[in-house]
Amino acid sequence: SPAASKTSWMPPAQLATPVIRIIDNGFSDRYHPSEEMIDACANSRLLLVTPWHYQFRRKDDAIHVPLCKAMNCLAQALCKTKDNWWKMSGTASTINST
Repeated sequence: SPAASKTSWMPPAQLATPVIRIIDNGFSDRYHPSEEMIDACANSRLLLVTPWHYQFRRKDDAIHVPLCKAMNCLAQALCKTKDNWWKMSGTASTINST
């Protein structure tokens, strides 16, 4: 259902790892997170972040490789991981200790 698809990405309450959601088109002036998002943010389970200003675009406009790379770099910086994180195997503690 449309209502379910809006919150299907939400982290479950029992999930131990917080979620960072990087918004690819900024927040519009009328943006307001759902009650579930506000609750998750208040309980340190969700961080909504965007370095971009909102620009109107059609729903079928796809994002492109440079924007995806920028979002990956932002996630990497927020998580304090090194450039070779994807080559590593093991747990997050292994990645963070290298």
